[in-house]
Amino acid sequence: GADPMDERDIYQQLEALKAELDVSEGLSDEARETMLGLIDRVEEQLPVPGEAADNLSERFESIVTEFEVTHPTLTSIINNIMVTLGGMGV
Repeated sequence: GADPMDERDIYQQLEALKAELDVSEGLSDEARETMLGLIDRVEEQLPVPGEAADNLSERFESIVTEFEVTHPTLTSIINNIMVTLGGMGV
C-alpha cells in the first residue's frame, strides 16, 4: 500500500494545483477543465490504485508539454504530482 506520508503529500499537491489553476492567467477554460477532471480522477484512484492509473501519468505529461512554456508554476506542481504518483506505484 501507499505510505501515508505520500498520500497526504499528494493531496496537498493536488490542492496546490487546483489553487494555481484558479489564479492562472491565460489558461483556456478547456485546459482548466481538463486539469480539474484529471485531478478528480487522481483523487478517486488514490485509495485504491487501479489499472487506469497508468495512463493518468501519460495524460498529465501531455498536458505538461502544453503548459511548460506558458505556465511554469503549473508545470512544476504537475511534475511533483507525477513523481509522487510514481513513487506510490500509481
